[in-house]
Amino acid sequence: MKSFEGNDDWYSEAGEQGWGHEAQKRHLIGVLGEMAFATYYDLQVDTETFSRTDGGTDFRVRFTERETSDVVGVDVKCSPAENPDLIVKTESVDADYYVQCRLPEGLPENEERTTIEMMGGATKEMLLNREPRKSLNYGHYNYHVAPEYLLNLPSPSEVRPIE
Repeated sequence: MKSFEGNDDWYSEAGEQGWGHEAQKRHLIGVLGEMAFATYYDLQVDTETFSRTDGGTDFRVRFTERETSDVVGVDVKCSPAENPDLIVKTESVDADYYVQCRLPEGLPENEERTTIEMMGGATKEMLLNREPRKSLNYGHYNYHVAPEYLLNLPSPSEVRPIE
């Protein structure tokens, strides 16, 4: 959180509750999703501190069983909602592949173990081919992919880290 404390633009953009959650909770939710993805695929979580954003890419990997084995930037999204859409702001479609996670037991109240479910993924093209929707509370536009349209995630043997 220290990287955001002095950034008035971030605070005013997110609003007092940070898009429905206090800033600390938003970061915890995001980190839990990233940790689940990293654990499942045997990757390292990027622990670098950024002043505002990580550039929209949490991991750089190679999908070995896809049509192309190019390097892919992956952005992991996580939500405490029961059945969340994958939501990406229209001006923030920077990754090649998106993963939607959820917290089926809700946000943990303490340091106990919690469950993170990786629901599925979507390509950048899937997002860009959708009609953007205006956020009712914040005025910006988002791309949405409903859970039933998410792609099956690759198996751990199909994902390789980029050194």
